[in-house]
Amino acid sequence: MTLSSRNAILSIAILACFIAVKAEGTVMREVLALPSTGPKIDGILEDDWFIVQPASDFLQVEPFEGEPASMQTYVYVLFSSDALYIAFDCKDASPDSITEYLKRRDDSSDADLVYLNLDSFHDRRTGYFFGVSAAGVQCDGTWSNENMSDDSWDGVWESAVRHNHSGWVVEMRIPFSGFRHGGSRDDGWGVNFTRVIHRRNEWSSWQPVDRNRGQRVNEFGRLNGINGLKPLMHVEVLPHAVGRWDSPENSPFASQNDWDNFGVDLKIAPSSSWTLDLTLQPDFAQVDVDDEEINLSDYPLYVEEKRPFFLEGLGLFQGMPIDIFYTRRINNPDFGGRVTGQWGNVRSSALVAHNLDPDGMEQEVAAARSVLNFGQGSTIGFTGTMLREEGYHANTGMIDTRLRWDEENFFDLSLAGVDLPDAKKQPVGARMELYLAKDNWRGATFALYSGQDFNINDLGFAGGQYSRAIQQRVWVQRAIFPKETKLQSFHINFNLGHEFMPDGKYYERFGNVNAHAHTHGNHYFGGGMSWGSGFFRERYEDEWEEEGVPEEALYDNYGAFLPEWHPWYYRWIYLETDNRKPVEVHLFRGQGTFREGYTWENEADVIWKAISKLEISSALNWTRVWEAQRVNDGEMSDFRILRLRTRYSPTINVSLRGTVQYVLEDEALLTNLLLAWNWSPGSWLYLVYDESRETDLRTDWITGDRTIRMKWSYFISN
Repeated sequence: MTLSSRNAILSIAILACFIAVKAEGTVMREVLALPSTGPKIDGILEDDWFIVQPASDFLQVEPFEGEPASMQTYVYVLFSSDALYIAFDCKDASPDSITEYLKRRDDSSDADLVYLNLDSFHDRRTGYFFGVSAAGVQCDGTWSNENMSDDSWDGVWESAVRHNHSGWVVEMRIPFSGFRHGGSRDDGWGVNFTRVIHRRNEWSSWQPVDRNRGQRVNEFGRLNGINGLKPLMHVEVLPHAVGRWDSPENSPFASQNDWDNFGVDLKIAPSSSWTLDLTLQPDFAQVDVDDEEINLSDYPLYVEEKRPFFLEGLGLFQGMPIDIFYTRRINNPDFGGRVTGQWGNVRSSALVAHNLDPDGMEQEVAAARSVLNFGQGSTIGFTGTMLREEGYHANTGMIDTRLRWDEENFFDLSLAGVDLPDAKKQPVGARMELYLAKDNWRGATFALYSGQDFNINDLGFAGGQYSRAIQQRVWVQRAIFPKETKLQSFHINFNLGHEFMPDGKYYERFGNVNAHAHTHGNHYFGGGMSWGSGFFRERYEDEWEEEGVPEEALYDNYGAFLPEWHPWYYRWIYLETDNRKPVEVHLFRGQGTFREGYTWENEADVIWKAISKLEISSALNWTRVWEAQRVNDGEMSDFRILRLRTRYSPTINVSLRGTVQYVLEDEALLTNLLLAWNWSPGSWLYLVYDESRETDLRTDWITGDRTIRMKWSYFISN
């Protein structure tokens, strides 16, 4: 028996110890919505609300699962022909202690908070969430794949907060035209309401939530009574104008503005269940500065999608077993369109775009995915992508299925293939995964096969995936919730894996153990260790152009390389202090090997919440690599990054942020200043200043590039 066979058998044997049985079903709670002409949204509960029986009797998820919430919450639901109305009446025995930090939209940390969670098609897989903090800050986003939340989506809706002698009140008005839904349904909509009491570190929920599984769409309660909704044609127009002025190396500012700086996004919703999005000259300028990142791997970092055009229907593509579509590959489109919707048990999204690659080459790009829901959480999906440019084409296709037999346990199987002009053999890939859970145990095992010419890098993201390779991994987690101790929860994870070529020529393996603890005092700490043996890549592409690729070269989704074999290890610890305090501290320490040398990393973050509207944070990141050469230029590395960030929100619609980063290795000082003004619902004004300076801290600073950018947008809706 080969080593790989023994490891595969061991993986299955470990998981077999935790095969789950279907848990006793939790009673599904129901709440009734009644028709109304629409109450005034001002944070005051008028008589209109009291015609409906409220949802109440919330149960704790944290810190004491299943116990009644420490404070009563009543939720009232009304609807009119064009909007859903929600009111939270949050009782509090100490109204003066309610936490209400004023921050930017979608920053819901450090505050008392309520959430409405909606499964508007009642498919038990997708949905929306709408939250409001005690300071009135809105946060919203989408649910996909049952338990994946993403706050990138921003809807246009109203809310108001009012504090009183018995607590605080939130009122919401959410237009039906602002999100996709299934209209009137005999089985209602899925719904859940949650509340966070920050000073108590308490999270409570109307429909009970298993804290080990977390919030899941398939376990929402039911919202009844919404009927008589009339299908209406809805149109949204979002024109924008962008200005940019640059000053390279201390030269005078010069304008770079022309007609390309004007654009428009158009959304047409012929019905409540699907939308058509069109964009012309979209602005994908980065207004928020990205933190400087230290990437010691041989592969690029995965960058989160934040661009509005690609956010519509993005959840359908997220969580694909094989990531054959990575939207950030479409980096500079000048026009495009997409259709997204749900018809019965089928969800679909398709997009086309005309793009310019980093070298200015024109590209035609298309991607589509459809998912059919069936059974108890089972799905089957079909995905395809297409890229065309002069002298080149690349197409991919994938079919995947998830077979689930109860609330959590499932089996995944995916098959994918590529069509490339230079593909010679085995342009296919396959992946399978088994996930099992019982009580406080979780476990999964998966296997992945990549053919020699399975190159998905053109529109997908392969990371460090090798071609002509087989991967196998197993993960087991044990969650512990001790009673009568200072620990609130403790999680320990075990991981084992290996990767090998079908001919057995190369073999990699790794292991990992890590543990994480959360105290009743709201402190987090933990650590872990990884170890293994494997190869890194070393490229000699310039020589290969003349001499040809050596026979011993290996292939990944970025080309051919020669392997460097190294055993390795890495161990780390971290500590995060109570975020309810005015000063919060995060510490991290890691060390291990890197190629033929060594590395260590130290991080120290201090966050000071000076007042309810002002937050100052400083961070030191010092990563050192020694006795090892960098893969690109052969030089040694010593990274040190100092970061200072200040956030100030004078009102709920205006926020300012300043970030200064000093990168010692590059002797560069980077400054970013951002003003964001939500001057009308859905309409924004951004003003951004960027500057770079060079210095060795012993001489005068040399001013480098400076840039001023401005973006104005105006939301128009029928």
